Amino acid sequence: MLSAAETRTGLPRGALRSRVRAGASPDAPMVRITGSAPRAQDAADYADAVARALTGTAHKSAEKTGVRLTVVSRAAPSQGPVSPSLPIAVAVGVSAGGLLGGLALLARPQRRAATAAAAVPLPASGDGTAAAADRPAQAGPRTAELEDAR
Repeated sequence: MLSAAETRTGLPRGALRSRVRAGASPDAPMVRITGSAPRAQDAADYADAVARALTGTAHKSAEKTGVRLTVVSRAAPSQGPVSPSLPIAVAVGVSAGGLLGGLALLARPQRRAATAAAAVPLPASGDGTAAAADRPAQAGPRTAELEDAR
């Protein structure tokens, strides 16, 4: 079927496959055919050629299938470009990348800071009288470790 449309448009064999799309409407028994090309008129011509080829093929097999296919309207060229704008596409891409990057930072495991050794008081020396409090306390090995940690 595409070979007949390619003959009408003057395109080489297999060229229309990537330039024309067809889809059925779920609400109505219709087939929508859209064409894409750098020029709007070329896209409309491609869609029209495929529609004519499709109706020709359906007409040949109408007795066997009981299906009748007609063209409701010719393809109309678009008034302006329908491809996305480059600045808008870049802005959307950067925004999506920033959002995903932020989510990745929030979802990653957090590093725990090295905690200093908890200060443990030394046992009291002496008999608990005031005279013992006047004496300087002897520094043990644990006190030196704590001082080094600070």
